[in-house]
Amino acid sequence: MLALALQLPLDERTQLAEKIWNSLPEEMRSGDLTDEQKAELDRRIADMEANPGDERPWEEVRAELFRSK
Repeated sequence: MLALALQLPLDERTQLAEKIWNSLPEEMRSGDLTDEQKAELDRRIADMEANPGDERPWEEVRAELFRSK
């Protein structure tokens, strides 16, 4: 089953992961984040919403990091 899920396009895998995450009980999803961690996540979500298309794929960032070494 995992092998099939990993063959899905990135956007479909993301949607699947979100659906699975949202299916967990609330107490499991909230975790033990500190107030600072929650604030940082809120800041990042706000930035993502305010600047759509500003993100870069991990593969691109990783390649850049390794090129600079």
